[in-house]
Amino acid sequence: MGHGACDPEHDTAYALRLPLIGVEFEWADHHQFRFHGYVEPGLDPTDRHNTFHVPLPGYDPTTHPKAETCNGKKNCKWGDGKKHVIVPEGFYVPPFNPELYKLVAGKRVVILMGKAPSKKDEDD
Repeated sequence: MGHGACDPEHDTAYALRLPLIGVEFEWADHHQFRFHGYVEPGLDPTDRHNTFHVPLPGYDPTTHPKAETCNGKKNCKWGDGKKHVIVPEGFYVPPFNPELYKLVAGKRVVILMGKAPSKKDEDD
């Protein structure tokens, strides 16, 4: 989650949790890494404690009415002086969405990590 968002213990807040199986490394190039895997198809969609937490468009817990701003100084374990949002307990990952899970269970997922390609990289 961007902009230094954290949970109440000042641990980094997550944008999603996606249970994958069969994850394979494909390649690394220009500080980018590509993996693929499959969304675990065997989760019980009625179990509220499963590990599938994927946001729908517009999900932003930093705008939650109980979100607070930390000044980054006193009692902040980051102590860098930068303000950041503390997401309320229970909102630092999106809620489980059984309908979305049913749509993507068993589907292939491609994960691309690393720096965004520059205009020069695109021209090469």
